[in-house]
Amino acid sequence: MEKIKFYGIPERMNSRITNVPGFEGDVFGLNFPESIGSSENSLWFRQVTNSWEELEEGRWLGRGFKEGTLDYSIEVSVHEDHVDFVLKLTNLSDETWNQTMAFNCFITAAPQA
Repeated sequence: MEKIKFYGIPERMNSRITNVPGFEGDVFGLNFPESIGSSENSLWFRQVTNSWEELEEGRWLGRGFKEGTLDYSIEVSVHEDHVDFVLKLTNLSDETWNQTMAFNCFITAAPQA
């Protein structure tokens, strides 16, 4: 079985996942959080600088940050039949976050004709 394919879209909040067993032809999208940070005063995706870096052996690192506010990462490990995501959110501000959030968007699109 061929490994699932993942690729981050440089300098955007988007990534794509294809070649998923049982979903031939479907394209899945994982996006950086639409809203992230403190639940009381979250940031929206256009307020956070995003990047993707391809690592070795089917791994990717997505980073999002706003200087003095937050640091966010998604580490992606692609396998033959599944994809692992490890999410980290760090408060870089002097404010106390009573509750935090990272609202990620995971979508699928029908095969292209």
